[in-house]
Amino acid sequence: MSHKHFEVETDQGITIVKLTDFELLDQLVTYEMQNELVQFLEQEKPQRLIVSFDGVRRCSTEIINSMLRARKRVAAEGGDMRLCSMHSTIRDVFRMLNLEGNVFEIFDALPPAKEGFGLA
Repeated sequence: MSHKHFEVETDQGITIVKLTDFELLDQLVTYEMQNELVQFLEQEKPQRLIVSFDGVRRCSTEIINSMLRARKRVAAEGGDMRLCSMHSTIRDVFRMLNLEGNVFEIFDALPPAKEGFGLA
């Protein structure tokens, strides 16, 4: 299945969603991305999910809401979700909202996020 705003790969049972937009500010883009992500999560029901923000430099608060909704869906299926490769300005927003460490585990890069699931 092809997605417009992210790519998906699977590595040893870990689903990796790589956001592909440089900026996630446009209302239409964020709406499309949210719908794609929700549809994907409903169909695939991943147990171990990593969302990579590599390449994303700016995003709206709607993207943060999307991540919260995605986490809720994954957790409802007994799964775990992590974030990685965030630009410092985006990660700072997650910190200011008290989401890093409390709601999300955020890793600097993909390999450490995988290690957290027991893979290198």
